[in-house]
Amino acid sequence: MFQNFYWKRKGLPPGPIPLPLIGNLLSIDKLGLEDFFNDIKNKYGDIHTFWLGESPVVSINDVPTILETFVKEGDTFAGRPTNMLVTDMTRHGRNGLIFTDGPIWREHRRFALHVLRDFGMGKNLMQERVLDEVSFLIDEIKKQIAAGEKEINIQDGIDLGIGSIINALLFGYSFNKNKQEEFYELKTHLQRFMRAVGSPLVRLCDRNPLMFKMLPFIYGDVTRAIKELDGFFMKQLAAHEKEINFDVDIEATDFAEAFLKKRKQLEAEGVKDHTFTDKQLYGACLDLWIAGQETTSNTLAWLVIYLMLNPEVQKKVHAELDSVIGSDRFITVEDKTQLNYVNAVVAETQRFCNLVPMNVNHRL
Repeated sequence: MFQNFYWKRKGLPPGPIPLPLIGNLLSIDKLGLEDFFNDIKNKYGDIHTFWLGESPVVSINDVPTILETFVKEGDTFAGRPTNMLVTDMTRHGRNGLIFTDGPIWREHRRFALHVLRDFGMGKNLMQERVLDEVSFLIDEIKKQIAAGEKEINIQDGIDLGIGSIINALLFGYSFNKNKQEEFYELKTHLQRFMRAVGSPLVRLCDRNPLMFKMLPFIYGDVTRAIKELDGFFMKQLAAHEKEINFDVDIEATDFAEAFLKKRKQLEAEGVKDHTFTDKQLYGACLDLWIAGQETTSNTLAWLVIYLMLNPEVQKKVHAELDSVIGSDRFITVEDKTQLNYVNAVVAETQRFCNLVPMNVNHRL
């Protein structure tokens, strides 16, 4: 009792008393992450501690401390927790871009940024890809209106468009009409995976591997979800590798091709202990997919909801677009500096929307 209620909490910021083995997971499960965080912030202040199983998590909620910790002292707190079993199961070890740290993280973050910039991130090439998907979405909505449909779900179209852009960057092709079923298959796998790994019981097992043996049904759900994702991405990567002609010195057209060509180059130079492995490629593609799809799609979903609930804001957005853009062309990046109200609405959506209740943990 002394160990649980006092000693293990000594030196940490205040917070709710954890239960043995499960920490504060019962409260998280009962209230949900959003209400749980609001509750303990109101009770214990902007900096507090809660427990996932036997692992303490220090939560920071004020802007000055966030800037001090993750900007000014970013390198100090850039590490990831070491006890993340489900993460390691998903990525075949500590691979990918989100949950790695140290030299492998720096190397592959630098590589990913370099490749994505080459493919037009922030440039006209990326804009063209986005506008192609926007045009397709608008055409589909017009078809539904012409068909007399009273209710139109634009979220599926948004998801598909974002997925097409990400997939083109990763594997070189978008989800056109012949490939849409492939997208919905992947979306189903991702949703099942996110549900499986997001449950409080899995959070408990993530930090206490012995719990998996005590809860075999949880282990089964997680491994099935991981196996589905693994099979989908590995199939993509294997097929893509067969299509690449490594004997021809031409620029890569997608992330997977650039990665595989980099590996071929290192092997030709006699480098044996490189980190450009199949597992790292899988982890990087999975991380880019999840980070790009979920955050962008959910942000746009919140934006649509806020505009529907605030018609006066919607009218002002429409008026500014009519004034600056007109009705005979698409918005482009060059228009951004003239769309002050639209920029403000987007920024307020990003500030206000419930996008990621709990961010990726950092190692103290």
